[in-house]
Amino acid sequence: MSKGSDASKIKFELDYFREPKLAVQRQYEALRAYFVDGRKADDVAGAFGYRRTTVYSLIRDFKAHLKSSPQSDFFFPQIERVRHIADSCPDRDELIIALRKQYLSVEDIKIRLDAVSGSVSTSYIWKVLHRTGFGRLPRRCSRKERSSEAVARLEAPVSCLFTAQKDEFSTSVGGLFLFAELMAKYGIDRVIRESDYPGSATIPKLNSIMAFLALKLSNFSRYSHDDA
Repeated sequence: MSKGSDASKIKFELDYFREPKLAVQRQYEALRAYFVDGRKADDVAGAFGYRRTTVYSLIRDFKAHLKSSPQSDFFFPQIERVRHIADSCPDRDELIIALRKQYLSVEDIKIRLDAVSGSVSTSYIWKVLHRTGFGRLPRRCSRKERSSEAVARLEAPVSCLFTAQKDEFSTSVGGLFLFAELMAKYGIDRVIRESDYPGSATIPKLNSIMAFLALKLSNFSRYSHDDA
């Protein structure tokens, strides 16, 4: 092997760490550069393709996780192994038979069992059904499946304006109401009403903008394209 090929291989391996492609690896390297290497947030943002505000959000979330859950890893959570059901389980077999009587397919029965009692294979379900005399179901289009579950159509709620009423409640974001008072004081609400922002008869433009500002000012963490 030539020296040129060795150098290319080493560069490829270095680029894996210097130019991470996965989002979680990029976040790891960015936080490592900030805390371990002592680099500034602006420098970290430029090196890893983040905005400066995104770097500060990563730092904030990382510190909050260490404070609230010091025993769990921020980047590498412990994955629990799936618990498999023992081969002999009369209650499970009875449940398989009961679900089959509802005209559920093997795949649907497996989904139900996995949800309530752990992992079970489709081959085992077939063995139980064959042993108890059940054959294959007719084609899906010619049978009434899941007869015990009526599918209800949910009506979507109609949007309507909030009607202020005298009430008492507790909240951790009460400061938003102070911002509304400042908007009225400086006429910002009037400017929004006279602007070209989109709105409708149900949700006027001022209400739409206020809802958007409430989410921004509440400082709740949101996903962005940087985390994709």
